[in-house]
Amino acid sequence: MGISWHPVLNLPYIPASSLKGAARAYAEVNNIRPCGKAPEEVFGSPTGAGLVELTDAYPVKCGDKLIEPDIINPHYREAEGAIGEADASPTPLLFPAVARGVVFRFFIAPRAEADGKCLTDVLDVIRGALTEGIGAKTRLGYGVLKL
Repeated sequence: MGISWHPVLNLPYIPASSLKGAARAYAEVNNIRPCGKAPEEVFGSPTGAGLVELTDAYPVKCGDKLIEPDIINPHYREAEGAIGEADASPTPLLFPAVARGVVFRFFIAPRAEADGKCLTDVLDVIRGALTEGIGAKTRLGYGVLKL
């Protein structure tokens, strides 16, 4: 439920495509032109690579746990007809979530055309995207990273 699980390393991770997509979307929504170029030129698009490559982000440090249980209080199963609040019997769903305080690391690899100023622009966009959140349920605090 909303978590990417690496099939070989057997741990949660953030796919590079998600990082690049979030950064590109953040730049587009906020009318940011990193490196003086359109966001798809910098971060790539489905049809081509950009000026920078990102790696998958993997957890490199955590406190006492990497994963913790969380619950979703679902919509009522009794969807047919009206049912009173006191008569409903929702069944909470238990799901795994990455624990607070887990540190993820990824790398940015520039192409030859990307200079130091360009990389600073790229890093600012990535920081902005990650502090707004990546993935689902960001309004509830999921996927919001502190840098």
